[in-house]
Amino acid sequence: MARTADDLELVWQIIRGPHESDRVIPRIAWSDPSTKSLGDFKIAWVDGWPGYETSQQTRTVMSGFVDLLAQHGGKSEKASPTGDLHRRSLSLFVRLFPQVIAQRVPGFIRPLMKMQIKNSLLKGMDAFQPELNRGFKPGLNNYVETMSIRAGIVSEWESFFKQYDLLICPVSFGPAYERRKIGTPIAYDGQTLIYVNYVWPYVGCFNGTGHPAITIPLGLDKEGLPVGVQVAGPYWGEPELLHFAKLTARYTPGFVKPEGF
Repeated sequence: MARTADDLELVWQIIRGPHESDRVIPRIAWSDPSTKSLGDFKIAWVDGWPGYETSQQTRTVMSGFVDLLAQHGGKSEKASPTGDLHRRSLSLFVRLFPQVIAQRVPGFIRPLMKMQIKNSLLKGMDAFQPELNRGFKPGLNNYVETMSIRAGIVSEWESFFKQYDLLICPVSFGPAYERRKIGTPIAYDGQTLIYVNYVWPYVGCFNGTGHPAITIPLGLDKEGLPVGVQVAGPYWGEPELLHFAKLTARYTPGFVKPEGF
């Protein structure tokens, strides 16, 4: 969305909150970003999720970024939420997604939509088929149940963010990939992954819960493809995420490639 954190902050200030003509969405009293230095943040980090381990190069890049922060006073520890929260957040997204896109869609059209999505955007996600089926099930009770599950999962993430200000985590299995048709397998680091599994497990969790996240670029990999990390924060934490990104931008343009990178 932007080349720099400053540009992204400018865009965010323009698009944040409801339009002045909207009478349904409540206004949010956004707080100003803090004046914290890198050393004032309590940061957790993970280089993969259970069942979705990342490539060796991604792990090297992430550990190099954490080391870079430490060189400039940043404090972090490897820690992740308990209770299989990541996978449950993915399940939530798969269940919520159809309820968003199928609003006001006639019942006889829904099976066709489900088939089309299963064979394209969500191709290869057979493990989450039950959640997809529930998502396409019409009815207010089903939607209320989904939102109740979502409220519980959001609460668990918020508890985690009471322990840590930010979470540094992967943005994909490996580096950015060349443009290709949805569903095309991607070969990297000795593995062949279905298109959606290369990226979705690392970003879908926060799409489902609604937690803000920002991607920080860290240069190019050995193939000349962009690499980066994702940083997530608590609800309404956009000002602090942008502040953190601007702090790290002082050092990341000259990011030193770790050994073997």
